[in-house]
Amino acid sequence: MRALRLAAVLGIVIASLCCLVSPSAAQVSDPETVELLEVQAFRHLAEADDILYIVRYDIDWGNVSQPLLAADSTFDFVLYDDAGAVVGNTTAAVIHNSGYNQGVVSFYFPGNTTNPSWGELGNVTIEGTSVFGSPPPGDTYSLTSEDYCSYTSPGEIREEFRQFIIAQSMFIDFDWNDFWISGGSEAREVDLLYYLQDSHTYVLSATGEAYYGYAVPDLDTYCPQLFLFNLSEWTYTEKEHSQAAKAAYESQFDDTPIEDFKIAVAELMGDIGAPTAFTIITVLIVLANASYTAHKWNRIYPGIMASWGTVLILTRMGLPDIAMVMLVVTAALLFALYGLLLKPAQG
Repeated sequence: MRALRLAAVLGIVIASLCCLVSPSAAQVSDPETVELLEVQAFRHLAEADDILYIVRYDIDWGNVSQPLLAADSTFDFVLYDDAGAVVGNTTAAVIHNSGYNQGVVSFYFPGNTTNPSWGELGNVTIEGTSVFGSPPPGDTYSLTSEDYCSYTSPGEIREEFRQFIIAQSMFIDFDWNDFWISGGSEAREVDLLYYLQDSHTYVLSATGEAYYGYAVPDLDTYCPQLFLFNLSEWTYTEKEHSQAAKAAYESQFDDTPIEDFKIAVAELMGDIGAPTAFTIITVLIVLANASYTAHKWNRIYPGIMASWGTVLILTRMGLPDIAMVMLVVTAALLFALYGLLLKPAQG
């Protein structure tokens, strides 16, 4: 019996709470302004035949008390095709003032999407959710042919898109700062754009990059020119080297007196093979020049640098082993850099 009383009391309490909460959820006051200001559609940004819609909106309570709920809980942005079917649904990015005032939302459709089609004259609607009374506040923007980018080449489309984002950012930037100034701020609180003096153009600031990262996902893919720094993956194609040039250099004097000379030098040095013999000779030439300049001027790098011409000529003649010559040239370069840049100055 006691358990039944307890259950009845709990039921009454829960019912009372529901009565208190349910009406209040529908008591959010309507904003003074709910408007879709501009819509523009672009294609071929990330892949062929893709479509991106950019929508600038304004939701402002003005002197009316703004709700504590953020814009992603109070409004939905819906894209309809010309038959009245829903093809896209999104919410505002909650960055500035809980997502209110001016801002942008986006709808992206890959190239294999059949609905919506390019140039379709549907509409974009901002619709209040169930937190408002009936009917909820909203606005509808009917698409026209002028809302679709008229350019066809990817370069021109991307430039039009870049200028459009910069223009929308200026509108939003002004609106956000007006909000802060009306609240008592004495200076600008936000800048979505950064001006480049050398190229006389705009890119997104750090704040702009953060905002558009939510409002227009993958914006850096659609238009890298809007960003000050870009990271891109290098495309590397692995190649097989036939060593044809090396073989041509080494065989160019076959059946000539120079070939007889190469063989004679190799036999004189213990029959170690012509490439090895002339590699040793090349190294000795480099060391001799370095020793001479070290003795005369107390510096080795002039002699090393003076040896490069001889080394390159001998290599082009196919006399030394090319792989060994490359090691010698690398070592010579390191010695030269040390002598020029790293060696302590002598007073």
